Amino acid sequence: MSDSVKIIPANEIIDQEKLIKKLIEIDNICYGEIDEKDEGFEEYWKKLNKSIFSFVAIKNDEPIGYFDFVALNDFGVEKIKTGLLRDGELEDFIDVDFNKSELNLNFISAAILPDYRKMGLGKKLMNFAFDYFKEKDLKIKNIYATIWTPAGHAFLKKFNYKLITKDPQGHEMVVMEIGDF
Repeated sequence: MSDSVKIIPANEIIDQEKLIKKLIEIDNICYGEIDEKDEGFEEYWKKLNKSIFSFVAIKNDEPIGYFDFVALNDFGVEKIKTGLLRDGELEDFIDVDFNKSELNLNFISAAILPDYRKMGLGKKLMNFAFDYFKEKDLKIKNIYATIWTPAGHAFLKKFNYKLITKDPQGHEMVVMEIGDF
């Protein structure tokens, strides 16, 4: 991975509107077209702003990938364990006590443009996130994720996840215990 790629927390990017548009473009390339007029993505971003940790890979002043994590309240953790957590259920993320001794996170989204895959950027993003959590003195207990794609499965396998259950569509719900890193 070229040293010209830098990782920064999304909340440090001044032009949030431009960032959201670029993230939508990245999602469109990685996952297929989403409706840019759909307020879902932008509203989701704004509503989760207090509990989201988003890290963006930048090359030549342009985003080329990102990872998003959100803090889960106890209700959200229980829903994950039963395979019932659905995207966009904001009540499972808000009102998280960041002064709690240990936080649980949900790894909700990841996308890296195809030209930058298989170069260690995912690992670089994940390591940056862990370093950020340590720097901010956030004590992370577990990171939960839903595996949607074979690429996601291959990536998370490197982090020693444990299968919890499957959601109604058959996607694996997993947990990565921070002690494993």
